[in-house]
Amino acid sequence: MPDISDSNYSLFPAEKAAQDLSISLATLFELASQEKCSFLIDIPDAVEVYIRGRDTLRSGDGIFGRPANRRLQQEPLIRVHREIEFLCLKPSECSLLMHRVKIGKKVFPAVGLMNADGSVECIDTLSYTKRYPDQRHQKLNMFGGFLTYQPSEEGLDWLGQQQQPTTEKSVPIRTDSLLICANDLDKIARRSRATGRNYGKFEPEPWTSTMLAHLNEASTFFFSAGGNVDKAIIKDWFRQRWAHREVGRDVIEQATNAILPDHLYRDAPPRNQLSQDTINNYNDYASSALIIMNEAAKGYWKAMESRRTKKYFALRYTIIKELSGPDGKGFTRKLAGATATIIRPD
Repeated sequence: MPDISDSNYSLFPAEKAAQDLSISLATLFELASQEKCSFLIDIPDAVEVYIRGRDTLRSGDGIFGRPANRRLQQEPLIRVHREIEFLCLKPSECSLLMHRVKIGKKVFPAVGLMNADGSVECIDTLSYTKRYPDQRHQKLNMFGGFLTYQPSEEGLDWLGQQQQPTTEKSVPIRTDSLLICANDLDKIARRSRATGRNYGKFEPEPWTSTMLAHLNEASTFFFSAGGNVDKAIIKDWFRQRWAHREVGRDVIEQATNAILPDHLYRDAPPRNQLSQDTINNYNDYASSALIIMNEAAKGYWKAMESRRTKKYFALRYTIIKELSGPDGKGFTRKLAGATATIIRPD
């Protein structure tokens, strides 16, 4: 997948864009709404896109000079120009995917095309009719959105006109099919940088190492909207941010386990060892393991700062024993070992 910094591309997968910006998909949709951006999907092969028009008839256009009956008004469907490659969606429509695996749509507010300079543009019905005036309907008044149909039969009808489609076709939309153009993504990136990283309720403090901050950020990024996430995607997220650090696969694996909601992590430490006041200090979606890691980091930091002479952070052996030992916090030894690496101050 292209990196969002690659100027050779004009379109990017929305999921990859959110990942590269270190924000959740829900946050991407929210920022896109604030910047009045659109998302796009490719027009599926088995779908034809039409725009509906209405011939505006004057009162004298009816039979024998009488006003035309409303039922006689034509509502022709005109297939969109072959340059149109995409269907466009509003961020509010995409936000529905935070609670569903997919959505289906048959009417779209705009369509997209790639200009000669490689830029991508979304145009609504009014802009479309100005760009592609249809000579067959001089009085055509376009309205509404763009409609998706099953492919129509080839050939002409008894009036010598192109066959009109008869069966509407819903287009399935999933998060992995959403695209966003480079110009819109640039606006979102600027706004995202202005608002800072998203940790939810959590606020990094002096005891928060960079790696631990990443865990809290990832927790919000992947789980603030609920649902399940492929662990491979989470591992890749950490791998990108820790590429310059000498951490092994085990640390990345255990960091991923640590932020999984308790019901998704088989070896999650028991939550009942945490007081309700402690739980309330963290995000609702924060796992028990992540809360314990934060509290451990805070405790070890305070102990270090309270020493009057030589200040040193807890030894690796001590951290592993206190988190995974018989009287520990219920961590596996591997998770405790990774924690010793993650919470160590920068």
